[in-house]
Amino acid sequence: MRLYRKLAACALFGASLSLAAAQSNGDPDGIPPASRPKLNTSGRTVADFVPAGWKIDQQASGDLNGDGRPDVAFVLHGTNKALLMPNESSGDQMFDTNPNILGVALANADGTFTLAGQNGYVVPRWTPGRPTPTFGDALSLTIKNGTLAVELTVEPMDPSITTCIFRYQHSRFELIGYKRWEINPGTQMERTYSVNYSTAVEVVADAAPGHDATHRLKLPQKPPLALEAVHGMDDLERFAKLGPVPNERWIQ
Repeated sequence: MRLYRKLAACALFGASLSLAAAQSNGDPDGIPPASRPKLNTSGRTVADFVPAGWKIDQQASGDLNGDGRPDVAFVLHGTNKALLMPNESSGDQMFDTNPNILGVALANADGTFTLAGQNGYVVPRWTPGRPTPTFGDALSLTIKNGTLAVELTVEPMDPSITTCIFRYQHSRFELIGYKRWEINPGTQMERTYSVNYSTAVEVVADAAPGHDATHRLKLPQKPPLALEAVHGMDDLERFAKLGPVPNERWIQ
């Protein structure tokens, strides 16, 4: 499978989200703590939201609030050399454990932007025992049809793609969708979870040689999660049924 071969070259790390200034809690064990500074509340370009000691890693543009103006989403990456860790298996290679910040800014009529959201953990840090992330392959930001999709791809031994979809509504960004694709490398069985939080419906689709099945599951209706209220993947997955589907073979 071409997609599987592509994914096997990437790295996914457990994602968690939080909106806060200068936070150091929530970082993985085994790496130094790191703070996430509070971003500027306004600017004329994405560069105006970049604090000292940080750089722009990725960005995407598109209308997120229906006013016809191109808004921006961006990922910033820290450049603190003190957070570079030696690779014990390769003497001259360093692992970059600097944190990342996801920011979202809405465009104003005068050409400026206003910060509408900031998350210090949606794009995770490098963690010992895992490959160094290659964000060009492992992270994707997409603005389409008024939504922001943050897609994270995959650790090579257990391939998966996780996508969180946010929409600007009720004067804030809210989680409206969650998708997860995974494959069993041994059996080549694929499973896709697609959760619509607005309707509280989950679709679970299996695909394998000689075996295709789709299930629709009704989930408990819960209040929408604001971007600021999502603190980790557990917050996303507790709204979905991730696991065995009745009368179907689960990925071992």
